[in-house]
Amino acid sequence: MNIGLSQLAFDSEESEQVLELLCELGYSYVEGVLTKIAPWDSLSQTSLNQFKSRLNDNTLECYSIQSLFFN
Repeated sequence: MNIGLSQLAFDSEESEQVLELLCELGYSYVEGVLTKIAPWDSLSQTSLNQFKSRLNDNTLECYSIQSLFFN
């Protein structure tokens, strides 16, 4: 079974621990939230690539992106 979790479900400060836990629990996907990846004023291709790398490190994929108007 494929299962995922939205970044809305956890604080940005807990991201590393949560991604590791999701991997251990067998989750496959994360729904990205742009403002939890980086603040609007510093959101860049680099920050998105770093997010993708953190997901890859934990064998997770970004299945979707949450609304642009969150937060």
